[in-house]
Amino acid sequence: MHELVILTTAIDRPELHSALFPHTLKYIEGLNCKWFITINNIDNRVEETKENFETLLSNYDVTFTTYKTGGTKMDFMHSCEQLSRYGYETKPSIGYFWLEDDWMISPDHKLKTDIDQLFEQESCHISLANRTELSFNPGIWSNDLFEKLIYTNLSTAHKLPYYGSQKVLNPERVCTYPVDKTRRMVKHYHKISRYYDVGRSWQNDNLKGIQTWKLV
Repeated sequence: MHELVILTTAIDRPELHSALFPHTLKYIEGLNCKWFITINNIDNRVEETKENFETLLSNYDVTFTTYKTGGTKMDFMHSCEQLSRYGYETKPSIGYFWLEDDWMISPDHKLKTDIDQLFEQESCHISLANRTELSFNPGIWSNDLFEKLIYTNLSTAHKLPYYGSQKVLNPERVCTYPVDKTRRMVKHYHKISRYYDVGRSWQNDNLKGIQTWKLV
């Protein structure tokens, strides 16, 4: 059985992945991980991105789902729904690591140490981006919390108003809003500074400030 299931939504930007993921691989050393990655199309480089991931993650058990489209709220929704299903079907011994593709890890830390020091098997979340509320920022979810807040909500997301259109609620909010209510559902909550966001700077440099995902 895998200790962690890592769930990554990605778009086709292999150069960014080459810069970021080797650092994450050092962080997760010593853990038996199963990885699920979705790749959406922004720049018609999906296959190149998949091949790059295969090289970067050659020592890991990775399942890919690729899409011909990308950039809209429903594209993000479908990716999150797919990752949720994969994760729920896999059942790791520790829990789930939600890691989008545009986060850089600070050096000189080990996830195994962080888990040993902070993680509880029941109703636990570790925010690795020092957030005080639940989100899709990098974080570790206990199995029960993942099922209750991510899998259950995303498996019924098709019933939401405006599902199938840009007006639908974005999937992070589907799972974690209202934040005060979902935060109270977590018995063991920890926040530590490990990851920081580089996606916004990438958007400014490569998309002229246009959102990678049009979530609003």
